Amino acid sequence: MDRANLSYAIGHCVFLEKINPIMKSIELLSRPIKANR
Repeated sequence: MDRANLSYAIGHCVFLEKINPIMKSIELLSRPIKANR
């Protein structure tokens, strides 16, 4: 893996770590809506 790919992968991991709590909270919020149907 060259340096450009490595820095991209690290940046992608940081991005996923930042967005993961948001995705989890959206999932928790949408769960009751699905249960009501």
